[in-house]
Amino acid sequence: IDTFEWPSPAVRDKLHAHMARLGVRTDDQKILTANSENLTSADVSAAVGGGPVRFFHVDGDHNPKALKHDLDLAYAVMHEKGVICLDDMLHPGYPFLVTAVQRYLEANPDMRLMCVIDREDIVAAAKFLLCRIEAVPLYENALMERFKRQHFVLGPLHVAELARANVTAARALKAGQTLEPVYNLGSGDGLSVRQIMAAIA
Repeated sequence: IDTFEWPSPAVRDKLHAHMARLGVRTDDQKILTANSENLTSADVSAAVGGGPVRFFHVDGDHNPKALKHDLDLAYAVMHEKGVICLDDMLHPGYPFLVTAVQRYLEANPDMRLMCVIDREDIVAAAKFLLCRIEAVPLYENALMERFKRQHFVLGPLHVAELARANVTAARALKAGQTLEPVYNLGSGDGLSVRQIMAAIA
């Protein structure tokens, strides 16, 4: 689902080229040229043959309102063991996206922020993986086993608390407060979404 307008209409051709390179069969593709804000859960369900969706990757308009809509849309049609992947979380250019995620988790207590895909460092457009509580062990165990050297266990600090800290910082910035700089140098060992999906598929 995309408008295929940014950065140019050629992005649709790039999508086809990437899927062909990765061996995705044409029969397995259903591409909708649309703005997700204009779609309903019935539209999405019909596009995938009426069944639930196992994996959603959300990379739409980078504002809280649009993200809330896409989260609600994904939640309405997702499989009980489905995963929602959110792009550009904790990105310094979009500091308020995490507030929409926090509100979503508060409104849907059956959902959890299961994993943060740290692409080299925590502010390099990290991705959040969300799923239902019951599905967390299914994915968590596979990820912990596959990426033993690269996982960061928060111990008594739940990942949701990390999200809350970012929400607090975002609200302070919105209120005009000056924050002290904090630098995360990263390890250079970031992971791609493809690596994560291969580990839990």
